[in-house]
Amino acid sequence: MTKAKVIAKGNKDQIEAEYIKLRIQSILDEFVLEDFLKEIEENNFKNEQEIKKMIEKEKNNSEDENVESFDGRVATVWLLFICIIALFFALSLT
Repeated sequence: MTKAKVIAKGNKDQIEAEYIKLRIQSILDEFVLEDFLKEIEENNFKNEQEIKKMIEKEKNNSEDENVESFDGRVATVWLLFICIIALFFALSLT
């Protein structure tokens, strides 16, 4: 009410009108602020979801790389094992 008195310069007829204007502006500002905060929360949620997806994708990629390198090592061991068997077989024929 004090701000309305200052704006109305003490005019009693204008004080109430100025108070109503200021109150309406305050309510509008609250709505704008609420919308702004809601938008920030939505953006934060979207960013969190994107980060989670990126982390999950990175996990899957690293797991795929581990599986591929493991498959390569297993194949090498099997090839070595087959070569040893073939060598023993060849030596037993001589």
